[in-house]
Amino acid sequence: MSERSQRLAAYARQFLSNQPLANEANINRNRLLDEGFLRLKESMRLEFEAQTEEFNREPGCGNVLVCNFSNDKSSVSRMDDPESQLLIQFDPHIRMVSIKCERPVKLTFYVGVKLTTNETNWYYVAGEKKTELSPCNDRVDWVVDKALYALFGVRT
Repeated sequence: MSERSQRLAAYARQFLSNQPLANEANINRNRLLDEGFLRLKESMRLEFEAQTEEFNREPGCGNVLVCNFSNDKSSVSRMDDPESQLLIQFDPHIRMVSIKCERPVKLTFYVGVKLTTNETNWYYVAGEKKTELSPCNDRVDWVVDKALYALFGVRT
């Protein structure tokens, strides 16, 4: 064997010996992010359903909002104005939820999942631009409120 080949082989052995550790760390990161995204998705669904149900019981509001959650497409619509609708999309690949409303007030809002710096836990990030998300608490009630207000023409 040549000296060049031996040198390359030494680097390759070192690289390959560290590979299982890198793979394990990557698997752990993905597991944590997937867990956070599943929790985000479920929290969003439960909060939208609870808020629309509670709103529909308010005097004078009877069944104005319809909440529809599925794996493909989720939405909250106003029965009195079918064009006023929140579209809620869950993207598991980037672990992001997008909420969009075109009418009566235009709203675009994103909530995503990120890892803590020590990669032992996850947290939510949110904002109006996908590229400018800020850390937020682990509750989604304020996001749901913001979205539902937009359905009635109120910016918060």
